[in-house]
Amino acid sequence: MEALCEYDISTHRTSGIVRRNGKICASLKTADVDVPTKGHVVPLASTGGTADANDSVGLNEMGGEDGGEEEKKFENSCQLQRKEYREMVYNSSDPIYLYILAARNSGTCIDYIDGYEPSYGYVPSLGVGITFLVLFGLSALVHLVQMCWKRTWWTSVFVIGAIAEILGWSARTWSARCPYSSTAFLMQISTLIIAPTFFTAGIYIILGRLITLASSNAYSGEKKKLSIITPKMYLWIFCTCDILSLVIQAIGGGMASGESNKVGGDTKPGTDVMVAGIVFQLATITIFCYFFVDFLLRSQRVSSSIFGRSRWIVGATVLSVVTIYIRSIYRTIELVQGWDGYLITRERYFGGLDGAMMVIAVGVFNCVHPGWALPKAHSSAEGMDEIVMVSEREGEKA
Repeated sequence: MEALCEYDISTHRTSGIVRRNGKICASLKTADVDVPTKGHVVPLASTGGTADANDSVGLNEMGGEDGGEEEKKFENSCQLQRKEYREMVYNSSDPIYLYILAARNSGTCIDYIDGYEPSYGYVPSLGVGITFLVLFGLSALVHLVQMCWKRTWWTSVFVIGAIAEILGWSARTWSARCPYSSTAFLMQISTLIIAPTFFTAGIYIILGRLITLASSNAYSGEKKKLSIITPKMYLWIFCTCDILSLVIQAIGGGMASGESNKVGGDTKPGTDVMVAGIVFQLATITIFCYFFVDFLLRSQRVSSSIFGRSRWIVGATVLSVVTIYIRSIYRTIELVQGWDGYLITRERYFGGLDGAMMVIAVGVFNCVHPGWALPKAHSSAEGMDEIVMVSEREGEKA
């Protein structure tokens, strides 16, 4: 079957890109074809044969713009997927593409050029970028003040995570002005992958403190029934898994990003490594959620008021875990679809399912800060965490 595609030489003179009614279509063989006059149609053999400009026919010969059967042939065989479109441009001698490539390699900032998509698949919104910059900036500042005020130095993980988010959204704001900048693209990938790891580390510490708190409030015969593993094991096991996941994702991200900036580069191996890393992270969070829910159920069976005033931090932790889990599911599906998938090429999903989720995940601990909601802890001679209780049940401790 032959596909009929109209060249728009006013936009892409030598790239082999063809348009009709605003739709992009092409054959990988068209770069070798002499460009006919505008308004003509070139039959492109779907079997891979090289088209010849001498075979061109006018639009009137195929029945005009509403050519019926010919229009269906166009729709069926000429619509080009984004990935194919990009490969087509990469393998051409398009001067506009070469200009973009030179600017990218030299670090020069250039404005968006219609028809030439950045690595994102869209131009990041300046307004969205600034919004998240302000939100994460406020959260980081408040966390820093709260940490110093209450001397809960371990909550620095929330400050570091928020700063990582700031760097990532700064890069996306930069990309709004310089959409083809490879530096900005790589920067936002690496930092926005890293940031949630610090939030989950804080959550693991909080859960350990909650287990110690509940054990202190429980009767001696009930203490060992509250958690499957010890508080310290939560931190060691899950933080180790998070770091391992982070390393895998960073390696995959570096591989994929490097290939995405090469002519005809293959991003699949790097993407597969990233998918493996984020699936591992999702599995880790799923197991953690199981342990967390199990602990909450066991604690409630012992006493409905076992957490005392710390019940607010329990609610905050649950909310933070849920948002991180939603973000992990989104990221997994996004990467499985690939760099040209539906989710990754639409900013609204990234803003709603990554940016907004992470604002909630870290911001909820500004509203319910562990320094206020958790009793203070200190280390005994044996190196075990002890809780200085401020509880109505303090006299009942074993």
